[in-house]
Amino acid sequence: MLVLFLSTSAARAQPADLQFFGDVLINAKTLRRTHSTAANPNLFAGSAALLNSSRHNIVNLEGVITTTLAPFEAKQFLLRMPPSAAQILRTAGIDAVTLANNHTMDFGFAGLLSTLTSLARADIASTGAGINQSAASLPVIIKLKHQSICLLAFSKTLPSAFWATTRRAGSAFGAESLVTERISACAARGFFTVVAFHWGKEGEHEALPYQKDLAHLAIEAGGDLIIGHHPHNLQEIEIYRDKPIFYSLGNFAFGSEPEVGNQQGMAVRLTFTEDHPREPKVVVIPLSVDNHTVHFVPQLMSKVEADLLQPQITALRSCQWRQTRWNCPFYGHEAL
Repeated sequence: MLVLFLSTSAARAQPADLQFFGDVLINAKTLRRTHSTAANPNLFAGSAALLNSSRHNIVNLEGVITTTLAPFEAKQFLLRMPPSAAQILRTAGIDAVTLANNHTMDFGFAGLLSTLTSLARADIASTGAGINQSAASLPVIIKLKHQSICLLAFSKTLPSAFWATTRRAGSAFGAESLVTERISACAARGFFTVVAFHWGKEGEHEALPYQKDLAHLAIEAGGDLIIGHHPHNLQEIEIYRDKPIFYSLGNFAFGSEPEVGNQQGMAVRLTFTEDHPREPKVVVIPLSVDNHTVHFVPQLMSKVEADLLQPQITALRSCQWRQTRWNCPFYGHEAL
């Protein structure tokens, strides 16, 4: 039986198989403020114990690893990362990223190709973007001792010019037909299927109706876990057909300082066992990610911070949570 906990401890944690985080942007400002290099990724110093406690760490890479200055089209925000970003991620223990988002094509095909090349050279797997729709929607397969994982990623964010087609590079758009096709193919092979969606509205704490419809569709097609990003804040946690949906994990290491502050984030840990290869233990770990406070070095929340966050997280839980067969003592610092 799957059990979901909230914890602020990493030191006592048994090694997890997979760990998911929210949005990551490693820009020049981040490197300057944290004195980070490929050899010394100081920006991850506050989360190093957590990262080191999992066999695989997956983030949403929000931006382009490139030296080009030529944008694909005029946008208010163009997110660019230096060439060292990929190796910084790998040194920190991040070995897979999702690229289906509204910034992957900020610098056109040249920027995407540079990103894919940089990630490959750093031995980081990626999904969610490619030279055409077929390549962009190919999954990453992660082989574990007791289970194999199929990781897919789709974007539901604008601009539409960033979406890959049969003849154009870009991100994998979350069209219902494509989502269903890719998930069904993974499920048919017996994989534990994780689907990441970049969706919703920035700054919002509540998922939009289309997010819920698409999440439910993904689970009906055979998905086992839904991971969401884009709002930069936490959103609802729902259980649908005994499958968990995290509508938004918020930020992880995101190199911005918005005037309003209050950025939020959390990590989701999965541990599989031989006895229950399709029902992993799931642990949710809240993170301090507001750069006005942590100065570009995300931290595990203290118990005091987590206690303050608990009423909000409780409010985010869907009533469906209590209608399932699962034992879900969501909050507990001694869970790990």
